[in-house]
Amino acid sequence: MAMDAANMSGSSSMIYTCADKVASNDDLLLEIFLRLPVKSLLRFKSVSKNWRSLISNPLFIHLRRRQRTHPGLLLHWLSRPRNRASTSHVDFVALNNNNNNHGGGDDDHPDLSFFPNLSDVFHMTSCNGLVCCVVDRDCHVINPTTRQFSTVPQPTHLSRLRMEGVSLAFDPSKSLHYKLVCLWSNPIRSTVEPRIRSETYYQVEIYSSETRSWKVLDVNFTLPYRHRPDFYNGIYWNDSIIWFCSSGDSVYFQIEEERIGTIPQRTTTIQEEVWGDRAFCYGESGGHFYVVERSPPSTGVKIHELTADFSGWVMKYSSDLGQIGRAFPQMIENLPGRVNGFRVLSMVWSEEGGEEAYLVLTIPGKIIRLNLEDNSFREVCNVESVMCKEDGRMAYGSTRYLVGTRYAHHYIDSLFSTSP
Repeated sequence: MAMDAANMSGSSSMIYTCADKVASNDDLLLEIFLRLPVKSLLRFKSVSKNWRSLISNPLFIHLRRRQRTHPGLLLHWLSRPRNRASTSHVDFVALNNNNNNHGGGDDDHPDLSFFPNLSDVFHMTSCNGLVCCVVDRDCHVINPTTRQFSTVPQPTHLSRLRMEGVSLAFDPSKSLHYKLVCLWSNPIRSTVEPRIRSETYYQVEIYSSETRSWKVLDVNFTLPYRHRPDFYNGIYWNDSIIWFCSSGDSVYFQIEEERIGTIPQRTTTIQEEVWGDRAFCYGESGGHFYVVERSPPSTGVKIHELTADFSGWVMKYSSDLGQIGRAFPQMIENLPGRVNGFRVLSMVWSEEGGEEAYLVLTIPGKIIRLNLEDNSFREVCNVESVMCKEDGRMAYGSTRYLVGTRYAHHYIDSLFSTSP
C-alpha cells in the first residue's frame, strides 16, 4: 500500500509538472488556443491574466481568423402583419455541418438573443464577424460571438433627410477600427412640373469607431428618380461600399479616397431578356464580389464576378439546377411567393486553399448546398413550411420564423471588439 501511494504521488507530481510546463509555454498555449472553439476561449480568458492577454492579443485574433472558414449565414426575417408593427427575427444556418438543423446545440453558433432590441431591427449588415443593426435611427454594432454590442451615437447632421441605409466597413487585416457609412437622400422636384420627382439627391455621412464621431463628407451625387440601387444592402468589398442595381449602373463609395464611382450594368443578350424579370443575389465572399442571376421560370443560374477596378463583370459559373429539382420535386412546384419553389440565398466563394465555391439555396422544406465545380449537392438542414395567417404568404423556416427574409448575411466567428 505504501508503495502504491508513493507511485500515485509520483504520477500526480509528474502530471502537475507537465501541466505547469504547458501553462508556462506561451508558444504551446497559442497552438492549443488556435484549435479551441471560441466559447472555450472566452471561458479561458478568466483563468489568468496571462491567458487573457494571449487570447486578447490582436496577433492571436488574426491568426485564428485566418484559420476559419464561413461557418454559416445569419438570416434576417422580417414580418409585417396587417395593422401591427413590424417584428424581426435573426436565425443562424450552419453550412459546414451535415444535416444540422440550425445548429441547435452547438456552442459555437451565434446567438443574438442577448441584444435587447432584436425584434425591432429593420436593417442589418455584417462584415468580418461584426454585425450592424439599425433600430429607428440608432446604430448598434454587435459581436454575436462574444455577446458584446456598442451603441453608436445617432447621426444628426443630415437628419432632415431620409436615411437610405447604413453599411458596415471592417477589415481587421488593416485596422481594428470599423466605419459606418450612412447614405441620406432628398428628392428633387421637376422645375417644369413640381409634382413630379425628376431626380434624387444623395449625401454620405460616415462614422469612425476610432474617433467615435460622425462626419458629413463632401460627397454627394444625384440619380434619376427611378434609378434606385439597393442602398438598403450596401456590401463592403475592396475598401468600398457597393450598392448594386439590377436595372442600371451600380454605385460604389471608395472609403479612403472618399469618392463615388459607378459600375456599368452587365450587358444582356436578347435571348436572356425574353425571360422577363430576373432575380439577383449578390454579396462578398472569399475576397470576391459576386452576382448570382437567374431568369424565372428557367432553373439556370449564372454567376458573375466584379473586376478589381470596378470596370465590369466576368462570368465565372453557369449551372442548371434542374438536377436538384429531380431529387427534390417540391423545388419545381409553383408555390405562393416562390417561382419554381427555390431561391438563391447566398454564395460562398472560399478563401485561397479552402473549399470550392458553392451556392446556398432554399427549396420547400430544405436548404441545399450546390457545388459549382461539379454540380454536386447536399442538404444543409431541414426547415418547415409555415403559412402566415396575417397575409397568406409562404415562409420557409422553423415554426418560429417570420414571413420573408430580407437578406442572408455571411457570418464568421470573431473575437474582435465592438469598442476598440
